[in-house]
Amino acid sequence: MARRYQKVQKLLPEIKRMLESGMSQREVAERLGLEGDRPIHDLLKRERKKAM
Repeated sequence: MARRYQKVQKLLPEIKRMLESGMSQREVAERLGLEGDRPIHDLLKRERKKAM
């Protein structure tokens, strides 16, 4: 079974672009139809952890 965050991972460049344009993480999640508790926050946290 695939990990649940793979869909969000593919959207990462678009998510970063939306955040840079001034949208909030909640607005981005709603616009992209992402469900769950803070999906954008969790994605960015994973990316920071990978970068370390």
